[in-house]
Amino acid sequence: MYEFKVLQDVAEIGTTGKGLKVVAWGGRAAKLDLRQWRKEGDELKPGKGITLSDEEAQDLLEALRDYLCRK
Repeated sequence: MYEFKVLQDVAEIGTTGKGLKVVAWGGRAAKLDLRQWRKEGDELKPGKGITLSDEEAQDLLEALRDYLCRK
């Protein structure tokens, strides 16, 4: 199974269990992680999602600002 450690809950996105978290995967450096999370008993299970470095998150932020400002 996946080895991960959630270091910080940043935000819940919508009402479907999607969460933005800071996660260290496989003992590597922590990154921003946006995905569906579900609880099974006491365990948190990751679903499909994306993991972003700070630089990638900054690029995404700028792209979203551009997109949303054009609406």
